[in-house]
Amino acid sequence: MIPLYHYIILTVIATFFGMYLGMRKWSTKSKKAGTYIKNGYELYLENRYQEALVNFNIALSKDPEADEAFLYGGISRFHLKEYDKALFDFNKVVELNKTEDQAYYWRGLTYYQLQRIPESILDLQKASKLGNNEARDFLLKIESSIS
Repeated sequence: MIPLYHYIILTVIATFFGMYLGMRKWSTKSKKAGTYIKNGYELYLENRYQEALVNFNIALSKDPEADEAFLYGGISRFHLKEYDKALFDFNKVVELNKTEDQAYYWRGLTYYQLQRIPESILDLQKASKLGNNEARDFLLKIESSIS
């Protein structure tokens, strides 16, 4: 069982990440799926994760390599506590884009929720090396709780 304070920390980090996404200017690499990714992203920001997933799935039917749809779909599944499905999505992002720090970060958080701590640490280290400060901060908290 994951201690309550870890869950609280994880929730705070996830909330700030959502605010970060809201501040960033939207763009997508996928021409075919862009509208659905954008709509899903907006629903995600409103915490309407199931509806967001519908849009991300349509986007993936139009462009099976739309890594943004996998990323935000995975984050939505994470919030819905569908951790195995979230892992599938994050694995696809890493397969498509090995430098996407958010995929490693969220996959690390997912592994943490599944109590797969060694895998969590590896992904958070990778995200941190790619410049993700949230991953670095969460990694420090994990490591201090282990020692």
